[in-house]
Amino acid sequence: MNIVQKIKEGADEVSEAIDDCRKEATEKAVHKVRTRCRRLEAVVSAVLATHPGGPKELRAAGFAVTRKLKKIRRGAGAVRDLDIHLLLIKEMAGKSPDGATAKLQKELTRERKRDAVVMLDIIDKHQKGLENRAAEFLQLVEKLPPRGRQVDTAALAMAEFLEASAAMPELREDNLHDFRKRSKAARYVAEINLRSPRSARLAKKLNEIQDAIGIWHDWDVLTAEAKDTLGKKGAPLVHEFASRRTTSYRKAIKVARQSQEQIVRRASASSNGR
Repeated sequence: MNIVQKIKEGADEVSEAIDDCRKEATEKAVHKVRTRCRRLEAVVSAVLATHPGGPKELRAAGFAVTRKLKKIRRGAGAVRDLDIHLLLIKEMAGKSPDGATAKLQKELTRERKRDAVVMLDIIDKHQKGLENRAAEFLQLVEKLPPRGRQVDTAALAMAEFLEASAAMPELREDNLHDFRKRSKAARYVAEINLRSPRSARLAKKLNEIQDAIGIWHDWDVLTAEAKDTLGKKGAPLVHEFASRRTTSYRKAIKVARQSQEQIVRRASASSNGR
């Protein structure tokens, strides 16, 4: 795997996604900004994790890149979340939403427009700095010896996941979303090199965790949004959302616990087999 090429491609893809989003902040464009920022962030973080002791210039540039990426990604994240919530409402209500549903759709659409403006302001503020720091980071990685440009994505992703599992050995409603975020970060590291069977297997399992918990989290947030927006008049709709939240939580906790156990057991067996 050529990590230098991964960085170059990742930076180019982020710039392309941002330019597309500037033209029109569609659901697809916003999602692309999010995912491409995450992919580049994973590559940079993997390089930094491989060189925990320096060089100082490399680490400074790398941390600067990830800070810029996180700001842009989080700005896009607010819009992306609303896109998902609007899609869930549309799928549930169909072509003839009732009064409460229509009111919620209207409010979330208004909120989406506001957040899209904020997102574009964040992009304006950080895009140039991101591109400059990414170019600097790329040059510093190119100066590393060939061996220093080797990254074991499977090992790094597994270490990230095991650290998350150690911090949250008992998964519950109050830590499930944090576990998803940590699992997602590990997944993106694993996906840097899908030609590695170990990385590909781990990425697939982590994606299952991410998807299951993500569905629950979307219904959880949407239930709270409906309650705040509609008040008592929206009780039937809030009740329907809450029911879907409960169902998706049961599935999410089951998938997360089973997958966590399987991955940890596999890592332990692999370690003992050395």
